[in-house]
Amino acid sequence: MENNQLNRNSYTFKKTSIKNFLANPDFFLAGFVFLCFLPVLSAYYYGDDATSHYIKTFMHQENRTLFQYILTQMDYYILQVGRFYPAHIWHRFLTFYIFDTIELYRLFNLVMNALALYSFAFMVKTFSDSKKLYYAVLLFFPAVFFFLTRYDDAITSYYMFIQMLVVYLSFSLILLKKYISTGKRWYLAVSLVLYILSLLTYESSYPLLLVYPLAVFYLSDLPVKERLKKSITGSMPYIIAAIVCFGIYIYFSINATAEYHGIHFNLDVKRIIVTFFKQVIAAFPVVPHACLIFDNQFNFRFDFNNAINNVTVLDLVTAIIFTSLLILFYKRYRNEDVHVKGKRFLIFLSILLVVCPSLIISVSIKYQQGLIWGLGYLTIYITRFGLLILGFFAYEKIISAFREGFLRNLANSAIVCILIFVHLFSLQGNRNVLYHKNQATHARLLAEQAIDAGLLDGIPENSIIYLGNIWYDFPSFSRNKIFSEACGARVITDTMRNFIDESFKNTGEPRTYLYNDYNVYYFHFNKFLSNTGYAFSAKLNTLSVDEKNITEMTGENFKLFYSGEECSAVDIAVWDGEDFVIKRFPLVPYKYRTYVAEVPGVVDLESINLVNKVKASLWEPE
Repeated sequence: MENNQLNRNSYTFKKTSIKNFLANPDFFLAGFVFLCFLPVLSAYYYGDDATSHYIKTFMHQENRTLFQYILTQMDYYILQVGRFYPAHIWHRFLTFYIFDTIELYRLFNLVMNALALYSFAFMVKTFSDSKKLYYAVLLFFPAVFFFLTRYDDAITSYYMFIQMLVVYLSFSLILLKKYISTGKRWYLAVSLVLYILSLLTYESSYPLLLVYPLAVFYLSDLPVKERLKKSITGSMPYIIAAIVCFGIYIYFSINATAEYHGIHFNLDVKRIIVTFFKQVIAAFPVVPHACLIFDNQFNFRFDFNNAINNVTVLDLVTAIIFTSLLILFYKRYRNEDVHVKGKRFLIFLSILLVVCPSLIISVSIKYQQGLIWGLGYLTIYITRFGLLILGFFAYEKIISAFREGFLRNLANSAIVCILIFVHLFSLQGNRNVLYHKNQATHARLLAEQAIDAGLLDGIPENSIIYLGNIWYDFPSFSRNKIFSEACGARVITDTMRNFIDESFKNTGEPRTYLYNDYNVYYFHFNKFLSNTGYAFSAKLNTLSVDEKNITEMTGENFKLFYSGEECSAVDIAVWDGEDFVIKRFPLVPYKYRTYVAEVPGVVDLESINLVNKVKASLWEPE
């Protein structure tokens, strides 16, 4: 009897616990965050990630261990380029060593974005003693400020080092507050270590040094003079750390042997101001996606009819959860006051988060020349947190001007409608940006599939491979290693575009090259709008070029890879002993929706023509 009663009590307790858990708004908030962050699970490798994820290939080609390889990268970036960011380098290559598939990397992106969000929200709560502000960050960042950009995007790429920076700084400030509250020095020590890690990750951390004396000043209950004194002494370890790290950074920058344009400064005031505003404005919601409307490359047109038609069921579910949580948290915490000292500190912190990263970007020649309106560099991810907090306090100030009643309810209703519109617009904009980014990525994936299908198998050692297309502007030494790994033999690569430019530069006229006695290969790939595409390779016999184009190209050992279902044969001119004759060859199934073909003899590589679906009886030469 007692055992049965215990079992019933245990069952009742578990049932109640599960029910309470599911009824907890934090559970639904976490689900909402996940829904907003879903785009990262459809992303591929963008920007520097396109090369960095080949770390194991580079290690194998260089016959190095992970530790040895990272040391060579530190030698390059610190001693040659002059960027003293050892924590950044370790983070970058450990990320791709551990998360070595696209599926694992996507999961890493999701976790890091969530970790950065919750770290910042927890820091805000620590300083404000406000659940209202805590939930505002957790709700509004994913709903309104989580938007992808077609430029360098911190959300889906660059190995999440910006998110790691947010985590370092957030927990460093949390532990500083713990130290001030308890006097325990180990809190200060860990806080200092985290700030040093941020300094060794990215230069945006240097001006954020101002946060530490501000934190000490606002958390102290002493008279103003005493607080000023304590703010200086309490933040001295951080000041010393920043000075030492910056001194080392300057030393390596001065003695750098390679050139990096990102750290070249131009103090033209007009350019600084314009670049600064470009960077800040790009961090506002709607702006990057709205700019797509005027970009012909993206073919993104917005009107209300399209907006309504493009809203998916998942969009509606996400928007309903957003609206429900917004109303719930407003009703529950609308009368809660933010701690005055914490509020002042967070306002200054937010201003620093907006100004400091943007100011650093604005003095760089690289970004003065490269940024356009609506696009911002990676650090707009940090700026968004500052804008969110400032926007929250601006709302509090404005809404307090309305008395309780009809006008305040009307104002709140209007704001909710605007937020829902911005949220839905961001969801559509994120899908649009990701679609176009993946269009470019599809060519790289196609090439990788073709290599796996054997298009570069059997290429002899020390061969030359000319590439008709490349999926990323690799440095030649990286490209050589990637293709050497693919071929199973050390090869040298060059782009056909570069070869043609150099040929005309050296000769000043069209030129024909004969390669019968040399191991020179051509590898080309391309995609169609339907995300189908092809790749082919061949050993070159002859190559004729003028100042811009290939005018003639023949080769042997022709191999073709096709992905899609629109085509089932290939027409190509084959040498019959006297002349080139067009022949048709079927595409042989390889894997799901992919096909291969091999053509014996010498072929005219300029004559390739993929043929639409035809009956088997027509596959024979006509």
